[in-house]
Amino acid sequence: MNKSEKRMKLVEKIENHLRLTARNLVKFDTIQETLDFTVESFQLELSWDFVAIILRDDDRLYPKVWKEGSPHFADSFPIHLGECSPEILEEEVKDSYITKLSLGMGSYERTALS
Repeated sequence: MNKSEKRMKLVEKIENHLRLTARNLVKFDTIQETLDFTVESFQLELSWDFVAIILRDDDRLYPKVWKEGSPHFADSFPIHLGECSPEILEEEVKDSYITKLSLGMGSYERTALS
């Protein structure tokens, strides 16, 4: 399986998990509770070392909420886009379920996968 196929499978896995997770989001009263639950859910499902919801603010990326990983990693934010690999924002997921969900929560941030 080549890099592109692996990436597509990962995106599908993430979107499927988010779709299942979204059913539970209506029980929360605040956006922060919703974001915390989402990050926790991904941490449990995918067993990644670091899970974060990262927002773009002009030319900077910063974590809104995160779980696990090295505290030094979180301390390295905000990151200027000029210091990042161009691959971080190479695939815009404007029409994806992830973006539609974030727009439905009142967020107008652009979502990207890395």
